Amino acid sequence: MPRAIDHEQRRAEIGAAVLRLVAREGIDAVTVRRVAAESGWSTGVLAHYFDSKDEILAVAFQASSDAYRRRFADIAADAPPRTVLRAALTGLLPLDEARRDELLVWYGFVSRVLASEMLRAFPRDAYRELRTILAEVITAGQHAGEIRADLRPGDEARALLAFCDGLALQHLFDPAELDHGELVRLLERRLAALEPAPDVRPGAPAV
Repeated sequence: MPRAIDHEQRRAEIGAAVLRLVAREGIDAVTVRRVAAESGWSTGVLAHYFDSKDEILAVAFQASSDAYRRRFADIAADAPPRTVLRAALTGLLPLDEARRDELLVWYGFVSRVLASEMLRAFPRDAYRELRTILAEVITAGQHAGEIRADLRPGDEARALLAFCDGLALQHLFDPAELDHGELVRLLERRLAALEPAPDVRPGAPAV
């Protein structure tokens, strides 16, 4: 009896291959032939799963988002909100080769995304999900007295995402000037601005 095909596993392998290809050579390198060679699957297999280049790119984008979700899921559920927030934001910075490759893919998608309504939904939904997660963590931090009560969680979540996006992009352009240590230092400085004043106790109203 022939072995059952794990279609989701196959799509994941193809998505990972596209991630490697885009990170190494840019988004223009993504062709059915090149992805087939990178993934080890035939062009016929790719044609079975995908009708267009955008559909191949969508799988790669999903693979990048899933990698971040796995990192976030590794954070201890009972960790203090500040710890969770730091880990969530650190996961967005290119502090190792895998995260750097994910960001190269993310930014490589920008020009393609603007011309494709189907692809545009992926970063749009990813940002919405991230803002929701960060806003919930910030709210929990406010209730625990770890984060200033005067902040609007949704606004702060959007600002923190923009901050990390900017740091990541600057690092990709000039990694010698903005190295890993500097990325972490600037993130810690930004997080320190969220701390309540020393005389503000948990649950105390903002003055």
